[in-house]
Amino acid sequence: MRNLFVIAAFVIVLTGCKTSRMVTPNPPVITDSALCGVACERLTQLSCEEGKAVSTGIACNGDWECSPGEDCVNRVCFDSCEHFCLVSQSHGVWFDLTCVSQINSCGEINFCPLSVERND
Repeated sequence: MRNLFVIAAFVIVLTGCKTSRMVTPNPPVITDSALCGVACERLTQLSCEEGKAVSTGIACNGDWECSPGEDCVNRVCFDSCEHFCLVSQSHGVWFDLTCVSQINSCGEINFCPLSVERND
């Protein structure tokens, strides 16, 4: 009977102990929009798809019909990589531009952190 009390006491002590788990947070994304140009230049040097202009889907007859920072190409407005980066960051989508500017292949961009600020 005494052994039962010892075991019960031991179980109670163990269940009351808190375990501390080490949680490794993601590194913070540096929100420096000034690096958009450098990052896009690197993407262009590597001929990455992400460095190319992005179609806005808006028809145009000239640059004057596109938003500032966009160009009219083949009668469609296109957003440059740098302008797309700046606009994305102004809307809370942050790319780790230091990481992007240091990649050696297009596939490495997938390893650069991305942070999205929700405005619910």
